[in-house]
Amino acid sequence: MIGSLPESLNTFSQLMTRWLESGECPVTHRLAFGAMLWQPVDDEKTGYRQLAAYLPGLQLSLEGATDFLYRINRARNSRSEIAGLKINRLSKWSVSAWTIAELPLVPETRLRVRQKGTGCQLELDINTHPDFSGDLPQDQLGQIFRELVTLGQEIAKEGDIP
Repeated sequence: MIGSLPESLNTFSQLMTRWLESGECPVTHRLAFGAMLWQPVDDEKTGYRQLAAYLPGLQLSLEGATDFLYRINRARNSRSEIAGLKINRLSKWSVSAWTIAELPLVPETRLRVRQKGTGCQLELDINTHPDFSGDLPQDQLGQIFRELVTLGQEIAKEGDIP
């Protein structure tokens, strides 16, 4: 884990914005912000209940489920003044479990589990739509990136919303 979202995002956003606004960024056709977020939970059942809270528009019945993945793109028009610019808001929601184990080299020895965990996972891919014609305005790259980050934060906080 790199750290909490607010701390990691603040550092990353400052670096990206400084570069995008430096005048040294090459001609850009598309721009994206991505993140993988993890929220630890006690078990899969708790994870599915948590996901249901993040996905209020779905009528989920995940009792007894062992594998769940929800992926959606909810594109929006950009808030910038760039005519025709759309933003893809792709999010992928799941509950996953992980195990750290020691695999012995001796065939008769059993696998030794060292650590286990379960969590809700959110993968974000917030990007400018590929159908936008032309280059993104160089003087607005920082603003566009900040919009992408803001949309990612909105999904992480509010869940899947139109």
